[in-house]
Amino acid sequence: MMRRVLDALRSVARGEESTDREYDAIVAVSALLMEMAAIDGEFAEDERKRILALLRDEYQLFVDDAVELMEQAEKEVERSLDHWHYAELIKKNYTDDERSHLVELLWRVVLADGQIATHEEYLLNKLGTLMAVPQEEVLAAKARALSRA
Repeated sequence: MMRRVLDALRSVARGEESTDREYDAIVAVSALLMEMAAIDGEFAEDERKRILALLRDEYQLFVDDAVELMEQAEKEVERSLDHWHYAELIKKNYTDDERSHLVELLWRVVLADGQIATHEEYLLNKLGTLMAVPQEEVLAAKARALSRA
């Protein structure tokens, strides 16, 4: 699986169009992580490090590949109009458990700076709804993330 994703990542980095839905879903996850980190108007170094670590751990990436994925996600975020497209890709390609886990990862990014701003919580609840994650699972994911903070 990761070989296909890494091949797709390298193809996109060369300027080729992605045709791999799994890769597109991983970019969508990365873009949401980046969006979550920047929603408070500041993309802190702690948040960047947290996202890098999450991508490395979740997708078994080398540092260079994770950085490249973050760069692709940043480009994607700059082009995007809303979060619906990302949420839809994730909803179609991830299981219920994987989507719940993603919500926990998003909470972990929010908590990287040690605080939860109102707009961060609002966006996370909105993303949970868009990805068809029940509200009680969004709250459970928040509790899991808080216990790891």
